[in-house]
Amino acid sequence: MKQSENHKLKCINEDFQVTEVSLMPKFAFKKPYKFTYIWLQKSGFTTFDALEELKKFFKLTFNDVSNQGLKDEDAITEQLISVKKILTNKDIETFNKKHKFKDKFLKIENIKGYGNEPIKERALHGNSFR
Repeated sequence: MKQSENHKLKCINEDFQVTEVSLMPKFAFKKPYKFTYIWLQKSGFTTFDALEELKKFFKLTFNDVSNQGLKDEDAITEQLISVKKILTNKDIETFNKKHKFKDKFLKIENIKGYGNEPIKERALHGNSFR
């Protein structure tokens, strides 16, 4: 009888990567708009932790930040977030510099667009796993 080998499927966060497959919100092409839709990458933070960091950094309330799905903290994940504030590239640079740590990070990858409604919870196709 052959001896079984021990295998580990997930040792570090980079071993498990999840990308949200979002139902994109309706973008506004004329001002005024209220929300910025951002693509957030994170590792070592739950979705709730990430929303809390966004609220604190941009001085927002609980209802000003929305997500479509929940993502694991023990992975590298990407998801769409709406923020009730018009963000600039400078805002994103400043946020990203402040949220890069040795073993975990939050990074706003880019601005997907602007609109007048927050994104809705569970309004997504699902997730893609690598």
